[in-house]
Amino acid sequence: MYVLIVSLFNKDEAAAGSKTSGSEINLKSDEFAYLNDFSIPNDQTYLLLGFKSNDEGILADIERIKQKYKIVSLVCHPDKSTPEDRDKAEERFKSLLLGYEKLCDPQLRRVYDSSLPFDDSIPSDKKGLSEKTFFSIYGPVFMSNSRYSVIRPVPQLGDLSTSDDDINRFYDFWFSFKSWRDFSYLSKHKPETASSREEKRWMIRENAKEQSEAKKHEIQRVRKLVEDAFKKDPRVKRMKGEALAAKNRKNAEKIKAQQEKEAKLKQQQEEELRRKQEEENKIKEAKGAKQRQQKFIKETRAKFGKACKANDFPQDETDHLRATATMDQLSEITDALNAGQIEEGKSLFEHAIGRPIAPVETQEEKTNTATDSSSVQHKSSSSTGEADSRWDHAAESQLIQAIKKTPGRHPWESSISFLQS
Repeated sequence: MYVLIVSLFNKDEAAAGSKTSGSEINLKSDEFAYLNDFSIPNDQTYLLLGFKSNDEGILADIERIKQKYKIVSLVCHPDKSTPEDRDKAEERFKSLLLGYEKLCDPQLRRVYDSSLPFDDSIPSDKKGLSEKTFFSIYGPVFMSNSRYSVIRPVPQLGDLSTSDDDINRFYDFWFSFKSWRDFSYLSKHKPETASSREEKRWMIRENAKEQSEAKKHEIQRVRKLVEDAFKKDPRVKRMKGEALAAKNRKNAEKIKAQQEKEAKLKQQQEEELRRKQEEENKIKEAKGAKQRQQKFIKETRAKFGKACKANDFPQDETDHLRATATMDQLSEITDALNAGQIEEGKSLFEHAIGRPIAPVETQEEKTNTATDSSSVQHKSSSSTGEADSRWDHAAESQLIQAIKKTPGRHPWESSISFLQS
């Protein structure tokens, strides 16, 4: 006996030619003894691949089929057969390869699976009438018919202990059973052998007609199976009896149930009314809070602008801060200015705009500035020999403009130069 290391490849690794971690498989083990005597027909691909039955093979996914084929193709390769079995081994290997190719094609596999031997019979009306015989007779029939189900997994019949929900799901599933069974293998005509286009079309129509009839018969067969089982099922009979008893109790308690329903409805209406009222109150409260907030913002900005204007802060920076600064910043600056803390207010203002501004004069300084300006004007008039020492409106405006544009606490010389220019 010898042991061969068989490396199993996935699709990507096979394409790249790289090995995965292999598993040691003894090709002489009893697992492959069924391939020694050529007793399995060559057209039974699932059995050749090592499945215990066609049903097991039909339910297997393609990856499991590929895995089995990689191993079995090594075991039954003609090179490993004896000289006297060489012809049989080659014939079986060719059949295995063709069968494997069919299984790898979804359409061809469906046709092949549909052509495998299958018992279409259903229990007669006289069988399965008792609790003891119903499950033993109908259980295997539903199990075998489940091989053709489009939907997986397929619910099974169960027994007396199966819950009512599972019973309902079982019959709901089977009353709307969807089968993938393909009857094209029953076609009598081969369009590829037609001698003309008209004959080919006729063959196709005839085949389609036969397949349609077979499909219709299959639907009727499964429908009858499910209806017969539903009538005989002792669990369904019990459920019907319980449903009838529940209906009678319901009728006896109808008045009480109606009263409870009305009381519950009234309670729900009251709760709904209360909920709506609460929502309306919340909306009003939120709206009022929003309005108060907007009013506060408007008043804060107005007070800030008024205080800045009263202290001759730059208008552009004042407008910018009024639009961008927080309410706390505006309130802090406004409170300082209104309290007469001009320097503190100015410092906060400069910090907010990020740069210094011209010094702010107090009211006393403004008065002194105006007095000094009058004195300067009087001296200027005397030195130039002007007869009238009084200031007109235009001269006062120029003086104020000169003072604003010349920094410093007493910018007299610069102001005089500005006025002379």
